[in-house]
Amino acid sequence: MMSENLENIASRFRNFLPVVIDLETTGFDAKTNAIIQIAIIILGFDSKGNLSIKFSETRDVAPFAEAIIDKSAIEFTGINVYDPDRKALLESSALKEVFQTIKLETKKNWLQKSHTSGAQCSL
Repeated sequence: MMSENLENIASRFRNFLPVVIDLETTGFDAKTNAIIQIAIIILGFDSKGNLSIKFSETRDVAPFAEAIIDKSAIEFTGINVYDPDRKALLESSALKEVFQTIKLETKKNWLQKSHTSGAQCSL
């Protein structure tokens, strides 16, 4: 069943691994606002052949020193960037970790590339 699932996902997405990336930010300006959380969702098919979440990962990100932190953005996300228990990584480290996961999953599934989808993404 697992190999059928991989073949189906490969044929459904033209040999790409479907990945959803969600970025939470402190605003909408990439130059002045920071990424404060990165989440990835790897998609697959369930036993009935429906598209489903295979697994997901989230990384908290420390805002860069000069970042403008819009109060409305923080209220919207509910993420307290000042929480001492938040295990936030540098942006570069968080990005490396999630993209490493995507790369490993792509290799594991013998797919050529990952295909990402996101909303309001400006990198």
